[in-house]
Amino acid sequence: MIPSWLTRSGNTLTFQPPATLLPTDGPYGLEFQLEANVPDVKDPSSTQHLVRKLTVRHAVVPTGLYAMTPASETVTATASLDAHPAGTIIPQLVAQVPGTFSRRGTRTDSYPAAAAGNPLLANWLAFYAFNGGVSEHVLNYCDPFTRACLPAGTYNGALLMRFTANDGRTADFEFPVSLTLTP
Repeated sequence: MIPSWLTRSGNTLTFQPPATLLPTDGPYGLEFQLEANVPDVKDPSSTQHLVRKLTVRHAVVPTGLYAMTPASETVTATASLDAHPAGTIIPQLVAQVPGTFSRRGTRTDSYPAAAAGNPLLANWLAFYAFNGGVSEHVLNYCDPFTRACLPAGTYNGALLMRFTANDGRTADFEFPVSLTLTP
């Protein structure tokens, strides 16, 4: 069962709670198991069954300006060209007063020592699109052109954003992202 603060339409989960369900602050979370039959990269005439765990977390930020959900993202993936890194449409940003959201960039906080100097490291976390209250980002851990992937290990960073209220108040905030690559 999907709670009323989370709606599903096809393959998309969207956070749209009624104001009465928003607490003043605090984290919430759910785990889903996603299953799909997708074309096999090595043999496109056949399919492979994929099962992935999706953790959805959200937190209401007590700024009085906006709410962000989920509060962070944690992904575990195989460092393989067969595992195409998909775009992720999170976080969902909800304005509590009139204003606009904008992106300020990305930041890498930590990574495995073996990744130092790897050209993929600069873009492992990248904005893909930003439209109103939805930020879409991509985890770029493999490059199909060079046939290379980042080394196994955990990569931590954040999407950096800003909310500007119509009255000029601003709030800078971050969306933490953690990616663990396995061999």
